[in-house]
Amino acid sequence: MLHPTALVPPLVLALTLAPPAQNGVQEVKPDVGVVDVKPQPAEPSPEGNAWFDKVRLDLGTFFDDEKATGKFAFRNPTDVEQKLSNVIGSCACTRAEFTIGDRLYVLDREPVANTLYRVTRKEGAEVKERVSHITIGPRETGELVVHMDMHNVRGVKEATLDMETSDPGTPHVKLSWKATGAIFFEVSPPDVHLNEMNWNDQREFQFEISSPIQEDFNITGHEPLGQGVTLTSTEKVMR
Repeated sequence: MLHPTALVPPLVLALTLAPPAQNGVQEVKPDVGVVDVKPQPAEPSPEGNAWFDKVRLDLGTFFDDEKATGKFAFRNPTDVEQKLSNVIGSCACTRAEFTIGDRLYVLDREPVANTLYRVTRKEGAEVKERVSHITIGPRETGELVVHMDMHNVRGVKEATLDMETSDPGTPHVKLSWKATGAIFFEVSPPDVHLNEMNWNDQREFQFEISSPIQEDFNITGHEPLGQGVTLTSTEKVMR
C-alpha cells in the first residue's frame, strides 16, 4: 500500500434535518368543531424492567473492523428459582455470554445458530454442553455480554436478543443494541491491478486518500515500494 506525502480530504455532505415528530396527530371534525388527538406509538424506552436495568444500549463508534461488545446486568427479582429459555439472537448478534456466579452459558452461532451451551473447563480444556435453559437462583444476579462483528460496517448496525422467563411478572424480555462503524482513512480505488503486462511495460495510476472524520491531515511516509514502482507526485486538495 502506498502512503503519499499529502492526502485528499473527504467531500462535505449537506444534510437536511426533518422537523421533530409531533406527539400526536390532530383530526378536526368541522361539523361539530371537535378536535380528536390520536397518540402515535412511542419509541421503546431504554429503561429496563424487573430483570434488566437497561434493555437498549448504544455501544458507540468502532473503527477498522473492531468488534463491538456490550454488557447488560440482570437479576432474578423473585424469591424462587427461575429459568431463561428460548434465547434467540438476531443475525447481527454473533455471540452472547451469560455469567451467573461461576457458571457460564453461551449463545453461539457455530455450528448451529442460536444454540445455547453450558461452558465448563475440564483438565484445562473448554467443554460445551448443549442446554435448553439457564437456571437463575432466588435473587441471584448476573451479567450478559453481547458481541457484534463490525467488519466492513459503515454506519449504524443493530442487533436484538429475545428470551422467555418463567417469571409470570416478566414472561418475555427483548434486548437491543446498536453500534456505528467508521473508518479513519479511505483509499480509492482500494486496489490497483497491474496484470497482463509485459516485463518492459510501464503503466501510470493514481489514487486518492480521504478521511471521513479528519478534515485536514498529512501523510508523513509510506512503506517500501515494490521493485520498479515509483511515486512521482502528490497533491493536497481541500474540498
